[in-house]
Amino acid sequence: MNQDSLRVPCVVDPTRIARIDRESATVLNWEVFFFCDEEARERFNRDPLRWCGALTDPVTLQRFVPADTSPQVRHEERDYYFASADNRNAFASDPARYATVPHYMLGESRKDVEERERRKREKAQEEADSGR
Repeated sequence: MNQDSLRVPCVVDPTRIARIDRESATVLNWEVFFFCDEEARERFNRDPLRWCGALTDPVTLQRFVPADTSPQVRHEERDYYFASADNRNAFASDPARYATVPHYMLGESRKDVEERERRKREKAQEEADSGR
């Protein structure tokens, strides 16, 4: 993004431009937030729900605005917030399935993505079995 001269406002201080680099970023769920300086990043990290706005629930892929009462879990040094306790429980039972951002087409549900991946595996297996 820096190479393209994009200017992104700081999440905490929108009057200042954020630095677009890993050291200046914080990740919640799958969203990445950038800050103008370390002080702004620390303010965000102390109270992320004040600043983050809508997040993507990693289980259902639905957008929601987390509240203080939203279920959450920490996995591999990242905080995840959920639209419901059921979603948190699904994530906790199989974090590897949900922690990775799926490559899905706009408008697809997780079920659609998983079905497409299943068909792709079956086709590859059929090709391997037929000696192609």
